[in-house]
Amino acid sequence: MAGMREMMALLTADYVGVIGSLGDVASNVRAEYFWHFRPFDHACTSPKIHSNFSPDFTDAYLDRKCQKFDPVVVETMGSNILTWWDSERLNSRDPIAEKIVNDRFAQGCSIGISLPVRGKGGQFSIFSLWSSDRDGFRDAVADGFDTLHAYALYLHEALFRQRRGQDVHGLTDTEQELLHWTALGKTAWEISVLVSLPERTVHYHLAEASRKLGAPNKTAAVCIALKAGLLDV
Repeated sequence: MAGMREMMALLTADYVGVIGSLGDVASNVRAEYFWHFRPFDHACTSPKIHSNFSPDFTDAYLDRKCQKFDPVVVETMGSNILTWWDSERLNSRDPIAEKIVNDRFAQGCSIGISLPVRGKGGQFSIFSLWSSDRDGFRDAVADGFDTLHAYALYLHEALFRQRRGQDVHGLTDTEQELLHWTALGKTAWEISVLVSLPERTVHYHLAEASRKLGAPNKTAAVCIALKAGLLDV
């Protein structure tokens, strides 16, 4: 299980190092799968998954906006404590939720936990681990509960710090989100509809993003942001 030094190291680790740490923590509690999910944040940033579930599963999950119906997400969002999940608990009368549950268990897991983490500015994420070893996983989580809870906090902070290089460039969540949509070819008016902001406000934030990136206009700002790896496109 990760100790304090390993947790502190997360805050300066690169993305590969963070994912490697996730894999180690999962292995230590006999979990085959890890899942860190940001279903939303205060600035309506697109959902983001960091996981070793199959790419087909995670891509389909996001494409279908499954977080709106996934019992794990819905219940964890309303909780402040660790929640246990298994095939019996996840039975649902909702056919959409039932399919999401079955798709997850089809990956080879039968039991899991989820931990909600809330941060500054409306940040929210869910850290969960999933296993096929029901008894071994329960015992390992029970023995390491305090450490898992602390790890979830450091993991949350590490991934939010890395999110699109915000600390380096000083872009706000809103500015990053609007650059994201601009990179996808959306006009200011289309973006205003997508993010529920007045069109003039969209223009303002894009101008601010351009200024911070040293770009003469939004097109150049998008090019700089893409080269710097700041956009999820």
